[in-house]
Amino acid sequence: MAIFGKSKKEESAKAEEVKKDVEVTDKATSVPASTKAAQKPVHSIPGSSINVVLAPRVTEKAAILSDSGVYVFKVTPKATKPQVRRAIIDLFKVTPVKVNMVNLKGTRVLTRATGKKGRTDSIKKAYVYLKKGDKIELA
Repeated sequence: MAIFGKSKKEESAKAEEVKKDVEVTDKATSVPASTKAAQKPVHSIPGSSINVVLAPRVTEKAAILSDSGVYVFKVTPKATKPQVRRAIIDLFKVTPVKVNMVNLKGTRVLTRATGKKGRTDSIKKAYVYLKKGDKIELA
């Protein structure tokens, strides 16, 4: 039965033509279609160092803690302690002794310009403890 002027046979015929076109273009590049679907860009791999540690937290408290070998980083909300530990090793070539995680809930605020209500972002922080003598250079 045709709904809105299209039948199932016409739709399936168009789908088969599209599949054939995709196979032809894949053969032309000499890479099988199955391997193209399996490849992912490096930045989208969950748990990789690129995705876990977002930025250092540069605050007065973080500056005081960095003198004693504790560094504070903003991390992704789903990051775990082992993932943060691995990311610090990969990015800064130092081994953390301990990692603590803190969830900060966003707060309600008023904007300065218009006085409208808004909300700050919720973030997750990681406190990374290093051995005495180890340092991380934050530029």
